[in-house]
Amino acid sequence: SVGAGGYYLRYTGNIEEEASVNGSVSKVSSDYDLARQSTHDAGLILRAGFNLPFSPVSALMIDGRYTLGLVDQVTTPDIVSHFNDLQALVGLRWSTR
Repeated sequence: SVGAGGYYLRYTGNIEEEASVNGSVSKVSSDYDLARQSTHDAGLILRAGFNLPFSPVSALMIDGRYTLGLVDQVTTPDIVSHFNDLQALVGLRWSTR
């Protein structure tokens, strides 16, 4: 089967970064505005998958998804950064019929 759809997400919490200089580790926590990062994302999802039946009520599900972010994740005007992701899912599917 194939499918397409949209998504919207809102980030929570703070951005935490860790830097190591000459063996000394420092951690910095900042909010999204200070880090010049967007607080949300939206985009498209494309998927393709199939089921390999084991019995009349169960199957192995194999699914692949590509996520294309449409919101610029960096709020600095001269930098463009979008979220893109490729996913592979494997699981068991069953029915109560």
